[in-house]
Amino acid sequence: MPPPAGGFGPPQSPPPGGFGPPPATPPGGQPQPGYGYPQPGYGYPQQPPGPPGYGYPEQPGYGAPGPYAGAPTAPMPHQGWTPPPGGVDMAKPPSSGGGKGLQIVLVVAVVLALVAGGAGAAWYFLGLGDDSSSSAKGGDDDGDGDGDEGDGGDEGGEDAEGAGEGLPDTPIDAELSWQVMGPEMTEDDNIFYSSGHWIVGDTLVRLMIDEVVAYRLDDGEVEWTLPVSTNEGNCSASRTVSEGRIALLQGRDCEHLTVVDVTTGEEVWTLAIDPPNSVGPDRNDVPAILGDVVAVGSFGGGYGFRIGAEEKVWEPRGNESCQVRAYAVVDDNFIEEVSCGPYGDATTTLRATTEDGDELWAWEAPREYDDEKFEFRALISAEPLVVLASLGDSILEQEWRIFTVDESYEKIENELEFDEERHVRPCDFRPLADCFRSVVHDGMLYLSSRGSYTEDNAVVAFELSSGNALWEAAPVNGGQIMPVSVVDGKILAYQPAGYEKAGLVVAIDPETEQATPVMALDHDALELERSLMSRVDDLYQHPVWHEDRFLLVQWSFYQHRAEDGDPAILVYE
Repeated sequence: MPPPAGGFGPPQSPPPGGFGPPPATPPGGQPQPGYGYPQPGYGYPQQPPGPPGYGYPEQPGYGAPGPYAGAPTAPMPHQGWTPPPGGVDMAKPPSSGGGKGLQIVLVVAVVLALVAGGAGAAWYFLGLGDDSSSSAKGGDDDGDGDGDEGDGGDEGGEDAEGAGEGLPDTPIDAELSWQVMGPEMTEDDNIFYSSGHWIVGDTLVRLMIDEVVAYRLDDGEVEWTLPVSTNEGNCSASRTVSEGRIALLQGRDCEHLTVVDVTTGEEVWTLAIDPPNSVGPDRNDVPAILGDVVAVGSFGGGYGFRIGAEEKVWEPRGNESCQVRAYAVVDDNFIEEVSCGPYGDATTTLRATTEDGDELWAWEAPREYDDEKFEFRALISAEPLVVLASLGDSILEQEWRIFTVDESYEKIENELEFDEERHVRPCDFRPLADCFRSVVHDGMLYLSSRGSYTEDNAVVAFELSSGNALWEAAPVNGGQIMPVSVVDGKILAYQPAGYEKAGLVVAIDPETEQATPVMALDHDALELERSLMSRVDDLYQHPVWHEDRFLLVQWSFYQHRAEDGDPAILVYE
């Protein structure tokens, strides 16, 4: 099969004096332990990312292959439940005070709650936190306890997972249907990250400490297991499924790429990456799979594989000034993060291509903004293009900002009124598109504001065309709240369990700017929920809505917490 047009050709001629061989170790060394994983505070890495370039001078073009190698390509210029009309405001508990007015409000609230969601949900609408008002049950369901979980898709960003599914006509008083406990861990394990979960048909597929496991969504029974070796290197898996397949890295140095058919649980193939410059993928790199192509970026450059032919079709070349640091699949296209130039003075270009390598758009990030050094960090949305960036030279003094890019991909259009001290940073900035704490929909970006166990937060709606924060949606009856996905044109959000109240799933209507209940979680499983989902700013805890089920999926496991029996999956319906 001839390579399609739109890729990249043979290496260009070196300038006088040559480029010299690439270093065996990137300038500054390999990422330090813990890079790309939660740190105290925000749950985000505090170290700078690894070097984006390798000291090569710039040259025309990107110099790094797109999804296929071919002719050189020149760079582009640069409905849920609604309160009755005039009825009770269920976004807030009734105000304190006496008199018949308050009694009427309370009675109406209880009656509406009983009719809409059952007696077990009434405690939530009235702000009661004890067991006496809840008929929820199932906290001790005997889900498989061997510690393997799964689910996934395109969480975060444009129309995140759950889009296209309907909301229930009335709020659900949910039970804990089944659960899976976290893996057994030894003192040598310390921390394990299982960064991959996918919903495939009627199963929840999960990458775990030494296997990929598929659980039936109905009852949690294991459909199949596939042994893998991802834990030694804490290697990652693709964030999305394509044609029933995922890709993952394996080995001590994540030096093997494996394609898995998650509809059957069978390994399609495993190939060694064999980096030509001694700098290959590692635990911070995430494969991207689209159709018959798998791509994985690294500090040393990008690699591409054709699944059907079981062959490598491109790899980094030593005389290139540009390297593909990361790939992602967004809206059924590849997104590449291309870095050109020497470390510390590199430019970053985001480039979208089809599976065949045809370029759709490219945007070169500015070197400076407001007289500050500009560094691209993560992709929040591809269309419209919304990015997370940092400003400043010092890692200790950098400010995190969110920007929109104009439709021609030539310049920054707006800076959002995002303030890291007031809003939750939505992305883990090493993987290209891991922005799980954001939802982009209909010209708006939804993020959580900051709060605590003693201080409520809100979901903040930013208008992308102006950058302004237009309105906030408060949690029902107080507490914490985070956006999850888009369902029926509404922003599905999750309110994690507090000290006395179990969690709540709500739908925020952009028209009314109010949150209304969708599902009250099982109060009998309060402690399990709290142990899995502890913070609205932790990107390793994943809430998912799927066909009137609510799933909580844990991506990070700690040895000291494993002794307490932390759950890996909780499924409510």
